[in-house]
Amino acid sequence: MPDLARLCGNFAEIKVSGWHGFNTMLIFADFARLLLIWEGRRSPH
Repeated sequence: MPDLARLCGNFAEIKVSGWHGFNTMLIFADFARLLLIWEGRRSPH
């Protein structure tokens, strides 16, 4: 399993650089949604 903290950190560094605060919020919302989908696929309830 990938290190989620490192993964989030890398994602944040890549996406936040050059973006404004509002776009950053949208990106993190997208990332959270993707992460939930990924977790759902890994361990379906």
